[in-house]
Amino acid sequence: GACPGTVSGTADVQVNQLPQASNIMETCDFTTETYILSFDISNGSSGTPNFSVSGLAGTLSGATFTSQSNPGAQPYQLTITDNIGCSSTISGQPSCVCTSNAGGLTNIQNACLPGGQVSAQPDGTSGADADDIIRYFLVSDPSLLPAGILAESNTPQFGFQVGMVAETTYYIVVGVGNPLNGSLDFNDPCHSLSTGFPVIFHNVPTATISGTTSVCPGSSASFTIAFTGQSPFKFNYAINGQQQPQLTSLGNTFNIVTNNVQHDQTFTITTIEGVIA
Repeated sequence: GACPGTVSGTADVQVNQLPQASNIMETCDFTTETYILSFDISNGSSGTPNFSVSGLAGTLSGATFTSQSNPGAQPYQLTITDNIGCSSTISGQPSCVCTSNAGGLTNIQNACLPGGQVSAQPDGTSGADADDIIRYFLVSDPSLLPAGILAESNTPQFGFQVGMVAETTYYIVVGVGNPLNGSLDFNDPCHSLSTGFPVIFHNVPTATISGTTSVCPGSSASFTIAFTGQSPFKFNYAINGQQQPQLTSLGNTFNIVTNNVQHDQTFTITTIEGVIA
């Protein structure tokens, strides 16, 4: 048979709550494109629990964790552990990088005064956040922005502005970023500016032919045309009203020579076109 014995005592199991993170904040610094993660910790073992955090370098002050700076797009996964080994995890994917991109311009067109406009077309490489605007600036020196803006527009097209000088190189700059009072916020840490694309407002080209030459029948006559504006110059002239083939002058003067002159001739300039490209 069996010998009955005696029993005594109790054994208790206490289930503690897992550590819990709250007030999770990802604080972005868009100037450096980094972030700092912070959160508070609650629950854990009974009494006054002690916590540890692993997964990111940082400091734990009481029940508040603050990380060091981390790359703005670096994901995180942290483990929070209390003093009896109970743990929980938190994870996230910050977006603390700038995506604004001014891109560039193509098909740059100079202008001919008095009424011409310089223009360009976006090259399709710009990128903007949901709250960004795209603005175009006509400037004298891109390195001085936001100073030195001569004109601003929603399109890359500009007329001649007061105080500008013909035959001087100016620049169109693309700007992308947050708006401020209808313009671009140059203090937006994520704003983006393109390089400057040079444009010129050219003077109206002129051509003057002058001179009177007396020759004997069968001799040659020579005249000089003087140009102003930006070379090369394409021009037409007529002899006694008869149109001659178009010619091009690479410089500011051009000589016309006619041979075997048998009767009086009158030379006139009919068209003149300077370069604007």
